[in-house]
Amino acid sequence: MTFHISLVGNPNTGKTTLFNKLAGTRQKVGNWAGVTVDCKTGVFIRGSERVDMTDLPGIYSLNNQTGGMDETIARRFLTQEDYDVIVNVVDATNLKRNLKLTQELVALGRPMVIVLTMTDLARKLNIMPDVARLSKNIGVPVVDGYQQSMSELQATLLSLFHRLPTALDTLLQREASQPTPVRDISVWLHQVVTGRSQAKNITDKIDQIVLHPWLGIPIFLLAMYAMFAIAIGVGSLFIDPIDTFAGYWFVTFPSYWMTQLGVPDGLIVVLANGLGGGVQLVASFIPVIGFLYICLSILEDSGYMARAAFIVDRIMSSIGLPGQAFIPLLLGFGCNVPSIMATRSLTNVKQRMLTMAMAPFMSCGARLAVYVMFVSVFFRDKGGLLVFGLYLFGILVAVGTAWIFRKQLFRDVRVSVLMEMPHYHRPRWSNVGLSSWHKVRSFVLRAGKTIVLVSAILTILNAIPSWKASEEGAKPSALAQIGQMMTPIFSPIGMGEDNWPAAVGVFTGVLAKEAVVGTMDTLYTDMARADVSSSSENTLIEYESPLSNLLGVVALLGENLSGAVSTFTDPLGLTSVTEAKNQALTAGSYQMLVLFDGWKGAFSYLVFVLLYTPCAATIGALMKEGGLLWTIVIVAWSTSVAYVAAVFSFQLLTFASHPVSASLTLGLATAWLIAFIVALKVWVKPKVDKNIIAVG
Repeated sequence: MTFHISLVGNPNTGKTTLFNKLAGTRQKVGNWAGVTVDCKTGVFIRGSERVDMTDLPGIYSLNNQTGGMDETIARRFLTQEDYDVIVNVVDATNLKRNLKLTQELVALGRPMVIVLTMTDLARKLNIMPDVARLSKNIGVPVVDGYQQSMSELQATLLSLFHRLPTALDTLLQREASQPTPVRDISVWLHQVVTGRSQAKNITDKIDQIVLHPWLGIPIFLLAMYAMFAIAIGVGSLFIDPIDTFAGYWFVTFPSYWMTQLGVPDGLIVVLANGLGGGVQLVASFIPVIGFLYICLSILEDSGYMARAAFIVDRIMSSIGLPGQAFIPLLLGFGCNVPSIMATRSLTNVKQRMLTMAMAPFMSCGARLAVYVMFVSVFFRDKGGLLVFGLYLFGILVAVGTAWIFRKQLFRDVRVSVLMEMPHYHRPRWSNVGLSSWHKVRSFVLRAGKTIVLVSAILTILNAIPSWKASEEGAKPSALAQIGQMMTPIFSPIGMGEDNWPAAVGVFTGVLAKEAVVGTMDTLYTDMARADVSSSSENTLIEYESPLSNLLGVVALLGENLSGAVSTFTDPLGLTSVTEAKNQALTAGSYQMLVLFDGWKGAFSYLVFVLLYTPCAATIGALMKEGGLLWTIVIVAWSTSVAYVAAVFSFQLLTFASHPVSASLTLGLATAWLIAFIVALKVWVKPKVDKNIIAVG
């Protein structure tokens, strides 16, 4: 037998935690038909019975039509779609507010079960309701979702589903016999909660510090700093072992045996160095990205994320946005596409457009992979601090963008917002683990496919000879020739004409930001391999046994973990690392070190990668949510800002060596940015109102 249930409740009621508890790893995220709002579905199976679940977006009311697209979707699903049972998720610490939605759900006349969450906290606060009495008053089965294990909760819900028709008939008979249906919340709550709430609970005490007018922002910055400290400091302990393991099994091992079997060299290069090298590259980034997602999940599950939105509310309001707009931006740290999608939770169309303009400046997981690549070569002393600075700089540019766009385009935007603060509670590690796993898996499947494919394609293209003759200064390949044609554009940010792989990386990064990593790693490694081949007639593949590789990986991991104490005492690497580690550069990394104009050129390149044109997927989301005009404006603006910021970075860092040319270059860059800002008001403003895509 199969049931189809819909989970519905107010935001921040623990609905996602309940969904994860029931579905485990049997869940997936897609899009609702025709719209770009996440649709999370899951399933659990007990014996011969199957329960399909749809996790609806959080909603406060079925009757309130002022919500964003996510609330519209939830209302539409509940009133129009085909499902068997409503599972109403209710926060036991906020019964009166949550039961307003319950009141409306009961009126739908659908079979329903109420699952109480946060009951552990309700007991601590001495406000835990009497479950049996609450169920009797409402006439709907009520379950304590916290006390039961996953299997117990699944069994309880299934048993209730089988009895629901009887329960519903009883409710309808009782309502038919009464002149006025008993749907008043005060009647439902009569004698349900007999305890007296603690006057000062732990949430109030923490908020006195965390939300303090003077301490709130420093604490927020410290939390963000700690997040990147853990992601970079701890995640880096696992990079070398995973890179060594993946490099052996996906590059060295297949290369050796294909050579022994007489496979053509060209095919070996594509399969082992191209596809295998791409897989190795993806694997090496998983630790840092994984720890970043774990930290974000902990902040979200503990209740601090809502405080972060409140803390920045004052800053956001100055640019015409509510604090809630910061939540979609935080999603951008994972991927800019869901960040764009999440702007539909904002009810004001112009606020939504401003938030969309800010989203591409959030450093996504793909950009983090680029940062890690450069940190390992140029910034090993202060890598974590640099990454934190880039994330912070992206936020500042996003805020500046919204401020300029509001002044030039949306002066009439007004902020009116009511923010809800959930109680603090200990993060549920099962929920944190599942949430992080799904995000990492999504990154690997999406970014990994791109990196591997780009790596293979570039390996092939790099083998195609240049169309120029050698006496005309031909490059080793057609791809190198194209890259060299692009480098003059980037000379003001410190990219020399020989550094064509970096120029190609910028181009492929428009397709997907993670492609920057695959491009540069492939091309620099090929350059190094070509140098070695030209200096040695006989190049042999070094081979070791699988057991030897495994022992080496374990030894390397043990060595890294033994130094974990220094990682925690100096998480961002603010002191010098060991000489041996500084020398641990691959051949491709050494090519980067030689071809970039020192750390100044590398830093300017990172600034450009942080800010420039959104990837193709993000552009697609912008087209869907904001329309063609708004997409063109955002793409042109982000690319202009990226180029100007990178020019300023390099020219100011090298100003002493060429003050005259630097001054001229800085003046031209400034003039371009001013002209763009003026064009926003003169050319874009008259057209933007006619091109707004409303929520619906």
